[in-house]
Amino acid sequence: MILVRDMVLEDCAAVASIHVRGWQATYRGMMPDSFLDALTIEQRTERWKNNIARNNSMNLVAEKAGRVMGFGGGGANRSLDVAPHLEHELWALYADPDCWGQGLGSAMLDEFARRIQAPYLVWVATENLVGRKFYTRMGGQLLALTKNEEVGGAQVPHVAFEFSKLSCAR
Repeated sequence: MILVRDMVLEDCAAVASIHVRGWQATYRGMMPDSFLDALTIEQRTERWKNNIARNNSMNLVAEKAGRVMGFGGGGANRSLDVAPHLEHELWALYADPDCWGQGLGSAMLDEFARRIQAPYLVWVATENLVGRKFYTRMGGQLLALTKNEEVGGAQVPHVAFEFSKLSCAR
């Protein structure tokens, strides 16, 4: 059984490990190798501790058998200039690469939607075909919106999905 709950400080090292390994597994070939190889669990742990301390976003973890196996979260839409009809945005959703396909992402997406009770936006790297397929399968509608994000010195193109249902399709 998957339990989705609020992230706490004690989760930060596990979340950082998932974050680093998830980015390295997902974005290899989309982002510079030098950037991905330089990611460290220690640096990400500190960033997650600071994020929780700021308390300005929803941070969730998914656990199974008492082990944190995924994380996600979001808050205010950071792209109101191009999607003013969506107040909320899912900023991150990652599962441990060893646990992909176990329902962690859909469980966290459902909990995010349940908590905000409103339509929301998700940006996905254009070349992240696995992510795009996941969000489509979960009921996201591809929007005619694109943007570039600078990551590790490279411009990474992104596409936007809108979720207007209060829970995900399966």
